[in-house]
Amino acid sequence: MQNVQAPVQSVPQISVPVLPGSETAKVDPQNATQSIQENISKAETNSQETLDTKFQDTKNQSLPLEQFKTATSITIKPEIYSNLSQTDYSVFTCNLKTENTKGLGLITRFKPGTAASHYADLYKKINKSLVNWEPIIFSDLASLLFPGKIFSQKPAFKSTKYTTENGIANMDIRYANMKSDDGANFSIDYTVFEENVYIFNNPQCLRKALDKYEPVAEP
Repeated sequence: MQNVQAPVQSVPQISVPVLPGSETAKVDPQNATQSIQENISKAETNSQETLDTKFQDTKNQSLPLEQFKTATSITIKPEIYSNLSQTDYSVFTCNLKTENTKGLGLITRFKPGTAASHYADLYKKINKSLVNWEPIIFSDLASLLFPGKIFSQKPAFKSTKYTTENGIANMDIRYANMKSDDGANFSIDYTVFEENVYIFNNPQCLRKALDKYEPVAEP
């Protein structure tokens, strides 16, 4: 079996901004599935080129990732999910016109910690778990990234390099193209960058998200 390395990133000493405030969508926990889908559909048709949507309940509290996961019927590999923040995640959409899919991705953030090695340890754990998740990631996230599609095959992921628009940060992106059972073509591109996991159904949309949150060099 080929030994596949997990995505790694190389970033110089820079000042990295926290993900800025995004569009906030209200979700009724009693009807979360419909409410989330309506907000995602609204975001996908937004006139802005990109839109990052966070979700709150009717009491203006962050909708827990657990409720979002249940409402959207997605599965996140337990070894990854247990290391993610329950409140810091979003759905990033792009106003792109493609044949089979809209530009959409899920951005999740590492669970916070205080130990000096916390984030370095999580990078290793999550990167390794993402590679192990690859054989079923299309199926596990289909209800969010590819609604109504079924995937019975196993994808063959490859790696490519990407440098953010300002030339400061570079990282490995893992990607795969695969047909759904009805013969339509789809893709997943993912990476781990600045303590966030980016999983997208469109390579251009992923790169727009990475450029939007690219680090800023210190003067």
